[in-house]
Amino acid sequence: MLTLHDPAGALIAKVKTQSLGGGFYGVVLTWESEPHDLSSPETALAEFQRLIGQARAGGAQTLQSRVVTIQSGVDPALVTARARWHRSILIGSGFTQGSGRIEFQTPLEQAIGACAEAAPFPGLTWEPIASDPGLAMERAARVMQATAVGDPDSDPQDDAAAFLLARRGEKDLLLTPDCIQLGHLHEQGVAIVAPSFKPATGWCSLYYLGVVPAHRGRGLGLAAMRHGLQVLHRLGGRMYHDGTGSENLAALALFRRMGGEPFRSMEQWSVSF
Repeated sequence: MLTLHDPAGALIAKVKTQSLGGGFYGVVLTWESEPHDLSSPETALAEFQRLIGQARAGGAQTLQSRVVTIQSGVDPALVTARARWHRSILIGSGFTQGSGRIEFQTPLEQAIGACAEAAPFPGLTWEPIASDPGLAMERAARVMQATAVGDPDSDPQDDAAAFLLARRGEKDLLLTPDCIQLGHLHEQGVAIVAPSFKPATGWCSLYYLGVVPAHRGRGLGLAAMRHGLQVLHRLGGRMYHDGTGSENLAALALFRRMGGEPFRSMEQWSVSF
């Protein structure tokens, strides 16, 4: 964790890196609650570049960061100023802009109710898998790689096992023996969903949800979402938070089905070494 300051020394934000597996790291920036002078990012740029150097020394091959451009409940002028400042230090550190991301938030019970009409799938069963290395994780990774084909939010060349295991580094998550769910139809893996839950706040999300290409367009994605949300409900989740790339129309349709409006939009930026 590092801190970013303005030229007068006032704290603007805290920033940390988080492993996403396979050499990918997220760079998470948390703003101070009070607005500050954001006219000059040069001081923060030097601090930010030190963080990048530390991440590279730790094995990072790609760094990803998200610039918030719309935030519900925050003054739009402040969001715009913060986005300009954040974007400036990313550009100065060699990052390039990628696709956008849209996030949703809704009470978990409301989200489950929105999935109540999911069509049943005769023969569909769910296998719980813990977030631990081993043969079961290898099977989960193979299914995840299959679901990544044709998914605008995923890449089948990425290290799926490393991605699924990366949550072990998040100390505030409750990773139960059923934190990964594999969906099988007639003994064939066709879907995967990974519920994430933070007991301290009731926050919950689906870390990953995917359906293999041959079974898309039949409502299996909605059934998988409902199953993942039910797992979160059993764990004690209260507020469901999730998002997807702005070009992933299928996932956006699922989230909008929950009845909530988008509460945050972001630009996704990255740099590789």
